[in-house]
Amino acid sequence: MRSIGSGCVYDYDQSEAYFLSILDSLDNPRKDTLCKFYIEHGEFKKAANIYKKMADSYPNAAYQLGLLYKRGVLSTPFMPDYTKAAMYFQMALDNGFTMAAFELGTLYFNPTGSFKKDFMKAQRYFHIAAKNGDPNAQYMLGYMYFYGHVEKNITLSIDYFEMAAKQGHVLSAAHLALLYQMPENHNYEKAFNYCKYAADCGDTSSEFVLGTLYLSGRGCEPDEDKAYLCFKHAAENGTPEALLMIRQMGELGIYGIVPENIQDIDE
Repeated sequence: MRSIGSGCVYDYDQSEAYFLSILDSLDNPRKDTLCKFYIEHGEFKKAANIYKKMADSYPNAAYQLGLLYKRGVLSTPFMPDYTKAAMYFQMALDNGFTMAAFELGTLYFNPTGSFKKDFMKAQRYFHIAAKNGDPNAQYMLGYMYFYGHVEKNITLSIDYFEMAAKQGHVLSAAHLALLYQMPENHNYEKAFNYCKYAADCGDTSSEFVLGTLYLSGRGCEPDEDKAYLCFKHAAENGTPEALLMIRQMGELGIYGIVPENIQDIDE
């Protein structure tokens, strides 16, 4: 209550002093409360010192240390340390904290500094996280199988994008909207449904694609009004292809003129 000023005047020094006076009597989850208090106030090293003392027995502590090293907030100036991040994420994973698998995958997929890229390790860790229901890991596997990191497999790509999309993962739905328009996977109804979901969630590129589906009647009834509105909104949000489609609709006599507020967008 002191640390958030609930029922009393907030005072950082008093809050810290009280936490520290009872620290030795606290269990790990309550020590974690103090660590989060430190992190909220930018005292990353103080949090890390406490987390390190309980990392072996409390997997969330190892996971949080991994995040701190990944963010680079434990050095001056700030500098990510993916080697130490990987060590602590692995410690957390070995103790059953499966959320760490996704983070390990991201380290190997897109490393920084001297940490080496390894798509095979990234894929292996994403598989662990995906099996445990992590939609971000499922998306990354779909992405890797689509673009051929380690191996190209469109069927598996669709499977993993589907898993993630069923959990509301917008980018997975956006990818499926395109995949289901490819000749070998062709299912315009699914393409339309996924595209509309992603567009309704605010994905501008999907809104442009949705406009093309409405315009051609793929997976839906043709609707020039809805197509125009999709292109208009996408153009207002910086999609130049959408402005081009609006102008082409005007030139073909399908729809009217370009709205004034998007006339200046560079084609």
